[in-house]
Amino acid sequence: MPAREFVSAPALLLRSLLREPHRRAITTADGVEITAGDFAAATCRLAHELLARGVGRGATVTLLTGNTAEALSARYAAGLAGARVVNLYDGMSAPVLAEITASVETTVLLVDAERHADAAELLPLIDVPTVLTLGPGPSGGAIGEDVIAASAHRPAEEPAVRIGPGDDLGIRHTGGTTALHLVDAIPLTAVGKPDRKRLREAVAAR
Repeated sequence: MPAREFVSAPALLLRSLLREPHRRAITTADGVEITAGDFAAATCRLAHELLARGVGRGATVTLLTGNTAEALSARYAAGLAGARVVNLYDGMSAPVLAEITASVETTVLLVDAERHADAAELLPLIDVPTVLTLGPGPSGGAIGEDVIAASAHRPAEEPAVRIGPGDDLGIRHTGGTTALHLVDAIPLTAVGKPDRKRLREAVAAR
């Protein structure tokens, strides 16, 4: 009997969206409506672009993003590529964001339009192999190349990346009033579910 296919949470979500591709999936803050099919296609193209740039299993994609459709697509695209995702939350100081970026060994930093100003403060403090924008960046390419534009010619199908239940979905930082004090890897054991036992063991070992 063949082994049951492991399906990651991002892949499961996109496959679900494609059951009704013409249904509205997202309405942006500007009132633009994005269908499920268009969102899934854009996300798959972005995943292929990330893979072409060396982002795969074991890599870390760090998001300096707001609540945008591009940020959501980037999160799922990184997951499809097999990478773990880290969020740089709004409201944190540039030095703290730089500490997080370094601590997770960021492979690619993705910046959307809502965080261009934060990127200007953060970039001088970090050494990241690749920095890309999700959509057009400031004039002169001060942040990096527009990865969404670059992905336009990529396939609109889910990439063939074998993701396993021991791969990490993301890394989450928690902190007290003075400093960051805990880093949690969030592994997968079933469709979209974190391995609670492994997570508890990792925390207990710190």
